[in-house]
Amino acid sequence: MGREDLEDDAALCVSELVTNALNCGAGDIRVLVEWHTDAMVEVAVWDDGPGCPELQEPDENCETGRGLGIVQALAVSWGKHGSPDGGKTVWARFVSPGADA
Repeated sequence: MGREDLEDDAALCVSELVTNALNCGAGDIRVLVEWHTDAMVEVAVWDDGPGCPELQEPDENCETGRGLGIVQALAVSWGKHGSPDGGKTVWARFVSPGADA
């Protein structure tokens, strides 16, 4: 059940979240993609790295710090939470245009 209208945005956000995890020293990274309805998909990236990502406002000369801003711009909603076993999860939801969120 592919949704081409969601694939590019979801794939870009997964790439940004995995890159964030790698850049922050994660040793273990897990990606979950879950369809909630025909029109909504949620992606989640868990990692065991230290800290929790924060939305940045980098200036034009910064080479990093845009990942969560991209996620915020493309997803209908996103969030983050710590895991009881350590690490954290960052998730994002994507909804087809015209569908109810």
